[in-house]
Amino acid sequence: MASAGNSSGRGLRKQFRVRDMVLSMAVMGLVVAVWFFAVPRSSNNGGPPAVTYQDAVSSARRAAPYPLMAPAATPAGWKATSVSYSAKGTDAGDGGDGGDGGDTAFAPTWHLGFYLSGSREYAAVEQGGGNAAKFAKSRTQGGRAGGSVDVSGVSWTKWTGGKHGYRGLVRAVPHGTTAVVGTASWSDLEKLATALKE
Repeated sequence: MASAGNSSGRGLRKQFRVRDMVLSMAVMGLVVAVWFFAVPRSSNNGGPPAVTYQDAVSSARRAAPYPLMAPAATPAGWKATSVSYSAKGTDAGDGGDGGDGGDTAFAPTWHLGFYLSGSREYAAVEQGGGNAAKFAKSRTQGGRAGGSVDVSGVSWTKWTGGKHGYRGLVRAVPHGTTAVVGTASWSDLEKLATALKE
């Protein structure tokens, strides 16, 4: 009899252990589900975080000595990821052209960068003063001038052969140089150049 009692007791304890384990797993599943739906997640699709640039454009336009350029509307699938205006330039380096003194040589400088989610490439508007050829070489990561292209009735010089696949469209503006550069395709660079407004 004692043996039968011990056997049934062991059976009950085994049932309780299985039931407790199932209940614990259910509670853990509920906690994970609540966390999954409650915690906000980024919608960057793996790309860098977006920035707003309209206020920076307004401020920089008041200060820049050249007609500051930015797209009136961001092309579909493009995301602004970086924006800056510096009256004194920075000591960011010469971009591979061998000693132009860094961004301080091109002050004031304007930069507006975009991530293209479809191709996962990069494009940017770069403007600055100083020597136009050196500025173009700097912003195309050591590229070289090679022909020209008409974009919406405006002639741009094509720069090719930069580091990391950089290329660019460059043109002179009053008191400065405008460059549309990046790893994006020529058609995407032309799309950005077309979208630029003063």
